[in-house]
Amino acid sequence: MGGEWRGRRLRVPKSRSVRPSAGRAKESLFSMLGSIQMKRGLPAKFSGMRGLDLYAGAGGLGLEFLSRGGEHVQFVEYARESVRCLKENVAALQAEKSTHITVGQVLPTAKIWAKPSTYDIVFADPPYDIAELNQMISLCAEKLILRPNGLFIVEYDPKRDLTSPPGWALINERKVGAAALRIFGPES
Repeated sequence: MGGEWRGRRLRVPKSRSVRPSAGRAKESLFSMLGSIQMKRGLPAKFSGMRGLDLYAGAGGLGLEFLSRGGEHVQFVEYARESVRCLKENVAALQAEKSTHITVGQVLPTAKIWAKPSTYDIVFADPPYDIAELNQMISLCAEKLILRPNGLFIVEYDPKRDLTSPPGWALINERKVGAAALRIFGPES
């Protein structure tokens, strides 16, 4: 990890079905986010910002966001082993007051859509074989979960066809190893 918790290691599930974001992809992502923030005239740190980590796994992206100044993160994860690791990581970093964990599926009936909130940054790192990738992104855009200057980041298999949802513009994209990253934001 970088930021405040630099050098801390997170516990990850042993299951082969879980694919944590590679360190290289995570570092590239946060470098991209810092650059976007500075271009917008905002600090590269995420002070006072709220995040949502969909398909959170062990919480690597959301916890990195907190480590770099984020105020609060809501995690959404369904897999039992991942939820256990996520809870252990939050406890090990003493981040309970800055986090909320929702145990449930992102689609089709996630608990998060019952009381939609707005976030500054949304991370989505779904399984690469998810059939509903574009549906998930469109639902996030439709539910207006981003604040006006918000960012939606998706890590996905670059072989997949990914469409921009109505009302969102593509801000940046990059291929990092076996992963592709796309960053969207509400159109101005």
